[in-house]
Amino acid sequence: MSPRASRIRPSRVARPRGREAKRSRVRLIALAVGAVALAVVGAVRLVNRGGKAPDGPATPGASATASPAATPTRDVTVVSVPASYSDAGVARLAAQLRAPSLRSRVEAAESLAALGPRAREAVPALLNAMARRNSEIEFARAVSKAIKAIGPAAVPQLAAVLRSGNSQARFHAAAALNRLGPDGAGATDALIEVLEGDEDMTVRSNAAVALGAIGPAASAALPALKRAAGNPNERLGGNAAKAELRVRAQMAIDQIKGTIGK
Repeated sequence: MSPRASRIRPSRVARPRGREAKRSRVRLIALAVGAVALAVVGAVRLVNRGGKAPDGPATPGASATASPAATPTRDVTVVSVPASYSDAGVARLAAQLRAPSLRSRVEAAESLAALGPRAREAVPALLNAMARRNSEIEFARAVSKAIKAIGPAAVPQLAAVLRSGNSQARFHAAAALNRLGPDGAGATDALIEVLEGDEDMTVRSNAAVALGAIGPAASAALPALKRAAGNPNERLGGNAAKAELRVRAQMAIDQIKGTIGK
């Protein structure tokens, strides 16, 4: 064997060994990265299950005994109001309707809904709150739900708002009576007063709609509704609000007479 050959042979043997060592290092790095990833995933799962953080051992049954702060919760409002809830409690909930936080206001309205007829004294506060926050859909729905839950017990308060509230409050009071339907019959006289004399055409239109929703029990409103419907041949000169009132009044007449769809 020549000296040249003896120098070449070791280099040929060394090259595959170098490549193999590099592959081994890559495999070790990959295994290390995988182990770290598994550890992170395991820690996240452990925390989500309500156990201890990854720096301590998990406690068996930790998810069942974890404190409320450690247990994941969903944003669901479940309102439970004691049967003995006092008038002072209703007043506090009515005051909470003016809270800066939307969530606080919604929870107050939902609590009043849970009280049902016992929350009748909160009706003016509900209407005023809706008038101030009528662009907040979630809150408006909660208020409507509360008034609907109060039911006929809300009618005297709604009638009082129709006679003395501001324009927005009267608008929402008439809308609430519309949702109550026949249960709102006790407010027929107040609705007639609004229909004939309110300065706001949209409030008058809402009153007509509410009278139609009451149905035959609002037959005393027929003369006022006929006057509001007017002469169909009369020109209104582009007065859209008056045109809407006419349409609503005629629909209410048909509902009270039971002639819609016939």
